[in-house]
Amino acid sequence: MKEITAATQSASTEAVKLNVDNMAAIHVASKARGGKQRSKWINMRFHNVKEAVLRQSVLLQWCRTDIQWADMLTKFLRRFKHERNRKHIMSG
Repeated sequence: MKEITAATQSASTEAVKLNVDNMAAIHVASKARGGKQRSKWINMRFHNVKEAVLRQSVLLQWCRTDIQWADMLTKFLRRFKHERNRKHIMSG
């Protein structure tokens, strides 16, 4: 989260692009209002991302799950997917 905040406060006017494979998360973060009853349980840290999306300093882009390279950092993957994602990340 600190990296996102630092990136959004940089001198660049270009929005930081985040690839997300969860359409529901994109929808909740993109809504200015509404849906409060269903999303009030969300941790307060999430609201920083939502505010950045509404300020248009962060752009959430949907991507297919099979090309979500950061998955290896957040959950268990089978060996083939882990090695493929690692190879992609390390190649830059």
